[in-house]
Amino acid sequence: MTVVRLTSVASVIRNWDFFRTGLIHVQQFLKYNVTIDTYRRIICFLVKQPNAYVAIVMDDTGESVGFGIAHECTPLFSDVVEYEISILYHQPGQAIATSVLQAEFETFLRERNAKTYFVTTRRDSGSVIRCFQAPRYGLRRAYTVFRKDL
Repeated sequence: MTVVRLTSVASVIRNWDFFRTGLIHVQQFLKYNVTIDTYRRIICFLVKQPNAYVAIVMDDTGESVGFGIAHECTPLFSDVVEYEISILYHQPGQAIATSVLQAEFETFLRERNAKTYFVTTRRDSGSVIRCFQAPRYGLRRAYTVFRKDL
């Protein structure tokens, strides 16, 4: 598998059908009130940012099988560089794409002297949580977030 970091709006547009399919799938779990068009604008903005990471994972035939979107989220008044993986997606049966993407993302972070990254999810249980808790990913539950809608 190969990870391709996207750095231009044109590359997002070329891959938009795949992004759209994945985002529609992911959105049913995220429960954000965000349109697909808003995701497109955000992704097109992020690919132009040096401290953001948007990448597609392709299998050995060149077929897109996963993608990830991350950005810097260093707290104000902190010297420790932190990132957040906002969206990870892989097609069914292609879970290895997440591992490959994670390895490339961690290389990107080391190049930027990042010390920490977070993976956010709006799920409390299920396969995604079990996946993140698998020892091969090296992740641990950091904290619980509370939210209040107004």
